[in-house]
Amino acid sequence: MKTLQDRLRAELNKRGRGAISELARYVGVNPQTARTWVADGVNPHEDRLIKIAEFLEVTPHWLRYGEMAPAKPPARQMEPVLEYLVEDEHLLIQDYRRCTSEGKHMIRTSARVAEKTPVAELLRRHASDN
Repeated sequence: MKTLQDRLRAELNKRGRGAISELARYVGVNPQTARTWVADGVNPHEDRLIKIAEFLEVTPHWLRYGEMAPAKPPARQMEPVLEYLVEDEHLLIQDYRRCTSEGKHMIRTSARVAEKTPVAELLRRHASDN
């Protein structure tokens, strides 16, 4: 397999019908975008390549260059700080990780605004929005 598209196509074929749609959903793009990676030779951006590799359970390096055999990436170790999170914080992190780049940017911007705004003002804004 000479190209990223060859490797991507081969890995998706192993997963069978509907794999492109599942990949698109996992990466956070529409299926047409995912099809361009497979059929049209369009290379995904680095952040999407990492998500594609996670989905396929291969390394991003192998997917891009084909220099090593497909292998599952090492299991993620839970960061020590996560042991101290309450359930809402843990859920927020999980949701954040599933967001698109734009969604992550919006969350970070909202957090900075909330951090600088007094609680009473945030509550007033929330009440007026509802």
